[in-house]
Amino acid sequence: MPSSLPEYVGHLLRLRILQELELLVERLQARPPHGAEEAPLLRRLTWKEFSAVRAGREPLQDPDAVAILVVPPLNRDPTTKTRPAPTTSPLPEPEPEPEPEPETPLPLALEERPRTTNDGRPLPLSTMCYAVSPKDTQGLPDVITPMKVPLYNGVALFPSKAQRAAFHERLCKLLEVERDARWRQHYLTLSSESGENRLVTRHPKGLASPAFLLRSSAETVLRADTVPLTIALWRLRMWESDSWERGEGTWATIV
Repeated sequence: MPSSLPEYVGHLLRLRILQELELLVERLQARPPHGAEEAPLLRRLTWKEFSAVRAGREPLQDPDAVAILVVPPLNRDPTTKTRPAPTTSPLPEPEPEPEPEPETPLPLALEERPRTTNDGRPLPLSTMCYAVSPKDTQGLPDVITPMKVPLYNGVALFPSKAQRAAFHERLCKLLEVERDARWRQHYLTLSSESGENRLVTRHPKGLASPAFLLRSSAETVLRADTVPLTIALWRLRMWESDSWERGEGTWATIV
């Protein structure tokens, strides 16, 4: 087996995530805006929500949550002053040549800080966070395992800056489509009820964090299905995370 095979498989699994996200954007754009306000497919967590979930103080208060994606915007290059260009190339990027150490150490960029945990271990691709149970499971015996959703760390999920830029770009595009659908839904409702054509200004409740919340329910599937994207994310987690070996190794290292 070629030594580069695990890396190539991981690259293709990441490419599948980008493709599913692009298809989700296209499907949502083709749908009418009905249900956009009540059943969003993607939204940003506020800093208050994100801090509580990350610290484990309380479960995520959304029974339709299926994944949390922590993907901050990429930093600009200190020399060119530009952000990495998004790419969806079918081939992995060649490993960059090591750069000489600068005479004066540069400050660590915000984007590069979360590559390791507090104890120095590599940042995991994902962790599991508690969430409130869906409505259809409430009232069942307490022996049922509490609901958990994966929290994906963007830097570990997409180590390639170019791929991570494409991932962030598509997430922001999906948010843009959602905002447009909510505006159209509210505008059409307002126009039909009052006969007036006027813009409606909405203010966000709390500052948005770099965490995106992906949702799936009987209501969201009527707009577009997020399950293929959720499965694509989980496949990568199974391939590169500790689903096969606890703490270290991947599927390809098992003998």
